[in-house]
Amino acid sequence: MKPYVNCMIVEDEPVARSILKKYIDYVHFLQLKKECKNGTEAYSYIQQEEDVDLFFLDMEIFRKNGLSFLKTLKKVPKIIITSAYRKYAYEGFDLGVTDFLQKPLSFDKFLNAVNKATGRNNSLSHNNNQMPDYVTLESGKKKFNVLISSILYIQGMSNYVKVITTNKTLFIYQRLRDLEVQLSEFKFLRIHKSYIIPLEKVESYNSKQVVIQEKPISIGYSYRKTVDDAMKKYTHN
Repeated sequence: MKPYVNCMIVEDEPVARSILKKYIDYVHFLQLKKECKNGTEAYSYIQQEEDVDLFFLDMEIFRKNGLSFLKTLKKVPKIIITSAYRKYAYEGFDLGVTDFLQKPLSFDKFLNAVNKATGRNNSLSHNNNQMPDYVTLESGKKKFNVLISSILYIQGMSNYVKVITTNKTLFIYQRLRDLEVQLSEFKFLRIHKSYIIPLEKVESYNSKQVVIQEKPISIGYSYRKTVDDAMKKYTHN
């Protein structure tokens, strides 16, 4: 078995690319050889290089022509498909892919898929699989390292996002959806079209609202079942 597994990311979403790069860095036997924003760039690279063992592919990039280009390769790598749409899982398995990861991506599922693709049963990483205790957020031209444990809730406004922490409020010019993806690995949950919360900060909840530090935050009607299921699972763990 090779000591390292060379992998490549093919993903057009910057946030998803960033998360995959971070996850790859966590796992000690993975080495990122190339990241591509589109299928053309990926195709050009793999025609010249044959040292890629594992692909992380956003299936939507290839939805027009599928993965037929893989048939032109002398060495076909293992493939893990990433997509927000479950329907691509079935299409991918028909094409012989190893596994499917549904967005938003979680590290646990990522590691399971990597172990499956590489034939390993490894839970070790550079950081012993410990997630960082902060997240980097951009506000204008400044970047802030915000402690995960300090975030109380996040509120989406018309053209910016408010991140309310225990000691300050940050105004972030980022889509709430992007923050939802970025923070999903830390047990943050979208409970309303305008709110994301950390599950660990919830003091009480019912079908209509959660309470965090005595502040009631509304649960959107379409999010109620998701919130109830997530809170039950979280409190039982």
